[in-house]
Amino acid sequence: MDLKGNNGAYTTGGSQKKSLYGVEKGNRFVRRFRLFLRNGQVISVPYALLPIVILEADKSLRLKSHGLEVTVKGRSLHKVEEWLNEEKLLWLKEANTDMDDTEEYEVFIKSIEVEGDLML
Repeated sequence: MDLKGNNGAYTTGGSQKKSLYGVEKGNRFVRRFRLFLRNGQVISVPYALLPIVILEADKSLRLKSHGLEVTVKGRSLHKVEEWLNEEKLLWLKEANTDMDDTEEYEVFIKSIEVEGDLML
């Protein structure tokens, strides 16, 4: 699976093997971002549904909209919050395990929980 943007202008978090996020660095208009869950489920969320982004102590990030709430837990999530506000985030992926073996300044995604009426 190719997680690059159409024009190839992107950045991934960490090494390619451990990438937990993708960010559009070019001028391409990003309409959606994907959530890759540890159980294999993939959820595509349109930016149009995300009116509220709440960062809590850089360890929890909540995305709230009509009928959908996404909670991301991890570390250095202020970077993800900035990319969401700029509508540049392409995807987020849960780490394969809860063990955080990344550098202190890198984004670590411990868990992603998705709830709401849209998930029925």
